[in-house]
Amino acid sequence: MRKRKTRHHLKNKCRYGLSTPENLMNLWDDKHAAWHTLFRNMDLDEIIECLKRVRELQKRKGGLK
Repeated sequence: MRKRKTRHHLKNKCRYGLSTPENLMNLWDDKHAAWHTLFRNMDLDEIIECLKRVRELQKRKGGLK
């Protein structure tokens, strides 16, 4: 299977994200698919907030030190 890179928009095109260099990230196909499996169509700010909530939940349950 041949690997190829894809352009991933940090702010979705459906949410008026532009195809500018600062809004694009090149990812390998498999990593791009994993990104969408984990984060669906969240934009970067939403992902950061989601990860902060996960971190806080783990702290409260004693999962992280």
